[in-house]
Amino acid sequence: MAKLERLHLGNNNIFKIETGSFVGLYNLKKLWLQANKLSVVDQKLFCGLNALDTFDLSSNHLSATKQDLFKELHSLTKILRLEKNNISMIANGSFNGLSHLRTLNLHNNNIHLIDSGSFIGLNKIFNLWLQNNKISVLKNQTFATMMWLKYLYLRNNRISVIEISAFDGLFNLLYLLLDNNNIYEIQVGALRELIKLDCLHLGHNRITLIGSGTFDGLSKLHDIRLNNNKISGIQNGCYATQKRLWILHLSHNRISVIDDGLFKGPASLEVLYLNDNIVSLIEARSFSGLPKLGYLYLQNNRISVIEIGLSAAQHNLKTLGLKNNNIPTMQIGSFLGLNKLLHLHLNSNNISSIKNRSFIGLIKLEELDLNNNNISVIEVLSFVELNNLKMLNLSNNRIWSLELRVFHLLTSLIELYLSWNNVLNIEEDAFIGLQKLNILHLDNNKISKIAQGGFDHLYSISSISLEQNRLTTLNPDLFINVPRPLTISLKSSIQPTNRHNKWNCSSLCWLKYEMYHETMNLELRPFCQGSKKLEFNSVCRSRSELYQHRKMFGPQSLSLIKVKPCTFTSSLFHPCHECLPPSDQEQFVISGL
Repeated sequence: MAKLERLHLGNNNIFKIETGSFVGLYNLKKLWLQANKLSVVDQKLFCGLNALDTFDLSSNHLSATKQDLFKELHSLTKILRLEKNNISMIANGSFNGLSHLRTLNLHNNNIHLIDSGSFIGLNKIFNLWLQNNKISVLKNQTFATMMWLKYLYLRNNRISVIEISAFDGLFNLLYLLLDNNNIYEIQVGALRELIKLDCLHLGHNRITLIGSGTFDGLSKLHDIRLNNNKISGIQNGCYATQKRLWILHLSHNRISVIDDGLFKGPASLEVLYLNDNIVSLIEARSFSGLPKLGYLYLQNNRISVIEIGLSAAQHNLKTLGLKNNNIPTMQIGSFLGLNKLLHLHLNSNNISSIKNRSFIGLIKLEELDLNNNNISVIEVLSFVELNNLKMLNLSNNRIWSLELRVFHLLTSLIELYLSWNNVLNIEEDAFIGLQKLNILHLDNNKISKIAQGGFDHLYSISSISLEQNRLTTLNPDLFINVPRPLTISLKSSIQPTNRHNKWNCSSLCWLKYEMYHETMNLELRPFCQGSKKLEFNSVCRSRSELYQHRKMFGPQSLSLIKVKPCTFTSSLFHPCHECLPPSDQEQFVISGL
């Protein structure tokens, strides 16, 4: 036993360990006692464990730690696990002797108070886990002896007060996580000694104001999270010293105004979350101090106006989220200068029309989402300069007509969504210019007619959705210039609606040939008039095909082939011309070849 280095005693029903139980285990390095029923541990129990570096007492019934409890464990360097107990109090000096310990886990207990003597002795601690407790106050000098601490986890407590010197001494702290507490304010100066702090999480608290000077001295701060508070005011200059700030979360607050100069200082900021506030106006110089800003999220606000010149300093912006605001229209030049923008989200606003040159300046835009607006008119030159656009979503609007050449400038477009509009007809050359279009959604409209040439110029198309419209026939000549293979959706509802394709299934006979030769795939099968679903088990066969089949497999094999006549004729799909006329019977086919 003297050479034993690892001892696993976890997941038993041990409720008491007698003094002297570990005598002689001079080489023991790791001791696991987790998930037992220990409620008391005596300090004499650890006498002689001179090599121990890892000790796990988690998931027991400990209710308190006594002074000098771990004093004999001088060699404990890696981790002491005390999480998931019932510890409510940490006695002063409980961790005396653990001067080389790196990680202490105290999370998921019932600790309600820690003070300046709680962590005496932990001189080289790196990680301190205190989340999921009931701590309500952080007192002055609580962590003063822990100068090497790098990660401090205090989330999910009940902290409402942070005294001015609570974090004094934490010169090397990198991460401070205080989210999900009851903090009302951060006093100016409370964070002054956290000179190496990289990440500060204060989300899900009750903070109402960020005062000037709150973050003074935190020159290395990289990530600030203030989301889900009650912030209504941010004083100018509060981020003035954060020269390295990269990401700032201010979402889910009560911010209504973004003053000119509010963000002066953090010139390195790349990601800014302002979504879910009550911002109503974006002024031309609102973000003038953020030249590296790449991602700006403003969705779920009350913005009704985007002033011209907003983008004067945002030439690096890649994503702009303006979803679910009150924007009625876009002024020409609103986005001028955003020549690196890739994603623009304007869905769920009140936009009624798209004017000529609305998106001028967005020369690299790849994704434009205008879904769920009130758009009824799209002018012919609306999409000027959108030569790199790859996805355009115009679903859930009030578009009733697709003007000729309205998409002709979108030469790089791959996906076009026009679902849930009021489109009545598809005119000839409606999609001219869309030579790279791959996916076209026209479902849930009121289309009753598709003109000859309606799908011409779609040289790269692979999927067309026409489900839930008012079509009754589908002429195969519409697809003369459409590449194969092609997936189309023709689904119609059994229950009649105003968006219901009432298919005459004889007009779809040509699709059987396409399906048989795998040049087309029906993603959603249609229902014919009379609520009968179109089946494709029987395939329209030409006489020459039947002859070849008989020659290869014998005359009896033809009895397995179901031959049905085609009533729709087409110059393109000539095999349908050669289908047997309705008067011919299958028996005649077998004996006649």
